[in-house]
Amino acid sequence: MSQRIREVMTSNPSTIDCDKSVVEAARIMNEEDAGVVPVTENGRLTGMVTDRDIAIRAVAEGKDPQSMARADVAREGDDTQTGQVVQKISE
Repeated sequence: MSQRIREVMTSNPSTIDCDKSVVEAARIMNEEDAGVVPVTENGRLTGMVTDRDIAIRAVAEGKDPQSMARADVAREGDDTQTGQVVQKISE
């Protein structure tokens, strides 16, 4: 049986500011039991950081996660892609 998005989504997810460390992002994921954290700047969604981002771009490369900003590992989104997703969802 299929589920509605509101049944599986997190209605008020924790976010991380773009200048916070990779370690802080991992702590949020641990507390929320999530593999992704929305990234914000001045209250605006600017991207996402995933557990894979941390594993591949920090740990696997031997970098110190404590000294890395979240921006060093996350890939940023753009408005065009977001708009396309919103349009697709609303169809």
